[in-house]
Amino acid sequence: LIIAPNVAYAGAIAAYFKAHGIEAVRLTAEDRTNDPLFFEHSYTAWKTGQWPAGSPYADRKVPQVVVGVDIFKEGVDVPAINIVMLLDDTNSSIQFLHSIGRWLRLAPFKTRLLVLDAIGLYRKVHLLHYLASAMDRERATRAGAGTRVHQSDSTGSLGGFHPAGDVTETVRKYIDDVPSHLA
Repeated sequence: LIIAPNVAYAGAIAAYFKAHGIEAVRLTAEDRTNDPLFFEHSYTAWKTGQWPAGSPYADRKVPQVVVGVDIFKEGVDVPAINIVMLLDDTNSSIQFLHSIGRWLRLAPFKTRLLVLDAIGLYRKVHLLHYLASAMDRERATRAGAGTRVHQSDSTGSLGGFHPAGDVTETVRKYIDDVPSHLA
């Protein structure tokens, strides 16, 4: 999942990934309004790994990457998300914490979440201590109910979240050849 600052940028990033052999799709509120069927079918395909039965898009590859704007900061329900790239800032600590919480939802075989923070939201990492407490309570609740919970190999107190500080080099490694009009 890539969170872009605006619709035009989201489209350009999706096109970039597609040009490099990674099936990507832009899914924004504008796309939901303009073509609700494509939006819903693409979202479902990305979430489940297959196009819905009878989808007119079933001849296409299933999206591996979704690029969105604000629509995926709220309301996204894809627990299997394991990589998020942040290309948009938020001044809202609550929105940041809420987003991280959604992305950290437990899923079978999910052991970690990689957050590529290209704009410095990691500075709000102190808020993750609150989230880690909630995750610990959720794990205990699920384990008590007989649900198998796979914990990461984390030895830290942030439930598998390891702030990397300045991730400029990490991001540069992935997009160092992004055309200048996208940078």
